[in-house]
Amino acid sequence: MKQDRARKAEYFEQASAMIQRHGLFGLTMTYWQVVDLSPQPVRGD
Repeated sequence: MKQDRARKAEYFEQASAMIQRHGLFGLTMTYWQVVDLSPQPVRGD
């Protein structure tokens, strides 16, 4: 159990370094989730 927590912390550290190094879109999400970045119409309220 303690090993799993250490491994998870290592994954987050590596991900953070990759996000910063490569200028990635750094949302914390799983690989099977999708972000729709297509243009959205602007509402004129």
